[in-house]
Amino acid sequence: MVKDMDKKELRIKIKNKVSCLTQEYIDISSEKIQKTVISSSCFKNSSSIFIYVSTAYEPGTSLIIRTALKEDKRVYVPKCIARGVMIPVRIDKESVLKPGFMNIPEPEEA
Repeated sequence: MVKDMDKKELRIKIKNKVSCLTQEYIDISSEKIQKTVISSSCFKNSSSIFIYVSTAYEPGTSLIIRTALKEDKRVYVPKCIARGVMIPVRIDKESVLKPGFMNIPEPEEA
């Protein structure tokens, strides 16, 4: 198990490396990742998914979410209800996501 201090140091190192990535690289990589997920048999055969909602400098997830909703899959995203405590919340459209804890998009309702 990683100690709290080690985890903080690791997050700082990762944040520094990610900040060096160009927007073009992030966009191209996000598109490839999302298309790979959507074309996977796991995604195709699922009736529901649990997925994070991406923010800047993270691989995008909006195409995956839109595709799942369009295919009538049940889509669950995390909602922070207390520091370090999240619950899965089902959404039926992307527009219900609003900035929440740490400005991360999440459903307003739980």
